[in-house]
Amino acid sequence: MPHDVFISYSNKNKIVADAVCAKLEENKIRVWFAPRDVPPGKDFAAAIIHAIDHCQIFVLIWSEESNKSGHILNEVNRAFSQNITVIPFRIDNVVPTESLEYYIGRTHWLDAMTPPLEKHIKLLANTILTDLGRQVEIKLETPVVKEKEVREEKKKEEKDIKLVSKPSPKPRALWPYLAGLLGVAVVVGLALTLLKQPAQPTSNLLTNAPAAMETVTPIPSSAIIAPTPFIRVSENIAFMSKRDGNYEIYMMNADGSNPINLTKNWEDDVDPAWSADGQKIAFASVRDGNWDVYVMNADGSNPTCLTDNLADDWSPAWSPDEQKIAFASDRDVNWEIYVINADGSNPTRLTNNLADDEYPAWSPDGQKIAFFSDRDGNFEIYVMNADGSNPINLTKNKEDDYKPAW
Repeated sequence: MPHDVFISYSNKNKIVADAVCAKLEENKIRVWFAPRDVPPGKDFAAAIIHAIDHCQIFVLIWSEESNKSGHILNEVNRAFSQNITVIPFRIDNVVPTESLEYYIGRTHWLDAMTPPLEKHIKLLANTILTDLGRQVEIKLETPVVKEKEVREEKKKEEKDIKLVSKPSPKPRALWPYLAGLLGVAVVVGLALTLLKQPAQPTSNLLTNAPAAMETVTPIPSSAIIAPTPFIRVSENIAFMSKRDGNYEIYMMNADGSNPINLTKNWEDDVDPAWSADGQKIAFASVRDGNWDVYVMNADGSNPTCLTDNLADDWSPAWSPDEQKIAFASDRDVNWEIYVINADGSNPTRLTNNLADDEYPAWSPDGQKIAFFSDRDGNFEIYVMNADGSNPINLTKNKEDDYKPAW
């Protein structure tokens, strides 16, 4: 058989699923893992069915999210119909739905609700190796996953254990961060292009602002008649990295030199977002037990929590006038787009949908907000007015579209 194990999981639990996959493969267990192992151009559903039919063991990452997922129920049903061994790996204290109980009600499951998670993943790997009839030493030298990373994938009222990302992040999934890296590349390319342009006369500053950003001639405040879209070319790039063991916010020069850790915290800090004047950076952090939106000075000093909510809040985005910050929150059960004043006051919900809405991005004039949502069955890019009115689906594609950038 081409693989030993199929891992079934909700996207909300991708960090745990990634950790399980990594540990099993570290111990020579062949894993089929979506979307990684879906061949290019292959129908996703067909690839899932084929992978389940050709595995020996079906591992279910059993959580609050997977418990209510129709897709996962279909996968469990397929494994059951093919007489494949099913091992539920329970990371949330939830009772299976009646439909799921039909398939796993009499199946022995592994509880993984108490820390450390690595201990439970080791037991899972040992169980699989035993079922496969192999004697392979379980390696312990590489930590699998930290409990704070598990919290990133949760949407529970109890915040003691959460990825994502997303995103996946979400954290949460890796795609939000990969999209973020693309955004950094675009900003750097734009900065280098603008810096190569000749300086514009002072008289052009009002009529051709983007072309004039290379000049250092000051603009008298009396000359600014009305707010205009602009592009800020910064000498620094903020980014997230786990080079010190967990995700931190770093800053480096535009040529990649002199990277500096700005947050220096034991917990994860992600999703940096510059204020338009370059004086502050908003970011998301799990340092207080759940994800909240913070703001700090550009040198990392004075980090201040803006949301301070029992729910998870992340993916902040500054308005161009620096007066507001948009972000995503699951305080209303599913992810919605909110906006707050820059001091954290007056949180206002902009979207109101049973689906997930995440990763807001302001238009340069501050009149609209782009975001992604799965309200039409899969993730699409939407745009709405800054007050949340008139949401419009821009992409309308059968594949998922994530994380817009103006």
